Amino acid sequence: MMHNVVATGDRLEIDAPRNNCPLNETAPHTLLFAGGNGITSIITMVGRFQKLGQSFQLHYFSRSAGHTAFRERLALGAYADNVFFYKGYDIVQTQNALHDALDHSTNGEHFYVCGPSPLWTPPKSARARTRSP
Repeated sequence: MMHNVVATGDRLEIDAPRNNCPLNETAPHTLLFAGGNGITSIITMVGRFQKLGQSFQLHYFSRSAGHTAFRERLALGAYADNVFFYKGYDIVQTQNALHDALDHSTNGEHFYVCGPSPLWTPPKSARARTRSP
């Protein structure tokens, strides 16, 4: 483990950050799905879309209001109308809410998901349904 071999004053060589999920800033509309600490990646996208005036919706799943990071910023910020909170949902409720959001999506929308595995299945299915041949 790194903490066992690195000491104060040691020099470390690091690489530049990688972006394995580049943001499409020209999509007609984007659906963002965050669960738990997945919001830390997604909130940066929210800020960028707001700055660009791009159309988006954020669907944010958390255990409770107390476990909802950035709650005030998202609920009271300039983009509050585009943020939907889901608190205390079990897996079935989470997937039903995701299906509901995706059922209203169009073919040109983009999806970004960051969070636990129950968030991933419905968007992957929707992408497969709308993918061009």
